[in-house]
Amino acid sequence: MKKESGSSHQEQTSLTFRIVGAALLIVGLFIPFVILAALTAGIVAVVVGSSAKRKNPDDRKAHAGNLLEWITLGLIGAILVFAIIAAFTWAS
Repeated sequence: MKKESGSSHQEQTSLTFRIVGAALLIVGLFIPFVILAALTAGIVAVVVGSSAKRKNPDDRKAHAGNLLEWITLGLIGAILVFAIIAAFTWAS
């Protein structure tokens, strides 16, 4: 089955945002506000990747990419929760 060019473009865009999101997550460990950019990139990657996966449901790369991006978003959420707890603990 031949892939549509639009789906391929979406997969490439999603992959780019996944890489950017993961890189910003690592940088965000040292520069706190960068993690918000990682969160934004992660959300965009999930939306675009889900759209590409919907067009080609048999694509295993899209499925694996979505799984990895959800893990990245979970890590971002955990880091934000720990940062909030640390900020309130440190303030008191």
